[in-house]
Amino acid sequence: MSSGGARWEWDGGASVGWVPYDEEAAQQLELAHAAGRKSTRLLIRDVGYTINLGQMAQQNESTRFCRACLLYTSPSPRD
Repeated sequence: MSSGGARWEWDGGASVGWVPYDEEAAQQLELAHAAGRKSTRLLIRDVGYTINLGQMAQQNESTRFCRACLLYTSPSPRD
């Protein structure tokens, strides 16, 4: 999980729901997001994905299948 209670997830559809990215992918997404990049590329299990951070969409580079992704941030705990 990213720092500060943030969590990156992808939409697995109605039967699966939202699925967290693994720690390495989440870190890559967080770095790209923090740097203000519009997109980034992930390699997950030898499959390339382009993540459009403006549209919050993940596209498989081989099949062109596109699905939603999101950055979930939980509220900060109050002291």
